[in-house]
Amino acid sequence: MDGEEPPPNLMDWIGETFEGVRPARDVCNALNAAWHRSAAPGKKNAPRKWNWFYTALRNALIPGAAARLPEPPAAYPENEAELAAISRGVQAIELADA
Repeated sequence: MDGEEPPPNLMDWIGETFEGVRPARDVCNALNAAWHRSAAPGKKNAPRKWNWFYTALRNALIPGAAARLPEPPAAYPENEAELAAISRGVQAIELADA
């Protein structure tokens, strides 16, 4: 990568995002897990840029970050069920299990 030392803005982001919210141990464990999973040196997904650290930490430590979609899913009214229909379905399942 660009050098041995991480850029100051990366270190600032880590401090601002996780200080007081997550212990440093969690940050280190998340990076170690991502590194050993598929990003060790010589492997296909090895980090080549410092942005890898942002992505690895977001996915590991920010709830829902790994599941973010580029845009919200479209609403399909035909897929929405009314409460009465859901209740009937739950009752049918409960009767089948009894």
